[in-house]
Amino acid sequence: KCLVCHSNPPMMMAPFSLAIFEDTQAPYGMRQRWERMAEVIESGFMPLKGSLNCDEKKLLLDWLHGCAQPAPAGMGCE
Repeated sequence: KCLVCHSNPPMMMAPFSLAIFEDTQAPYGMRQRWERMAEVIESGFMPLKGSLNCDEKKLLLDWLHGCAQPAPAGMGCE
């Protein structure tokens, strides 16, 4: 749902791509992008139009609050 705007290249004035895991780990000012992601998702600012259901939002925030670690080998989307 994030990739509608946070694609590579970003669309709709999104400030950065989130197309691959490494994008979430990139610096964002004095912190990491995943930290900013947690802030805007918790506040409801993102995703636009509230496109995450409660379970999706909880899953994503749990991952972000766990420091956005990579999936164990064999457990990712690839």
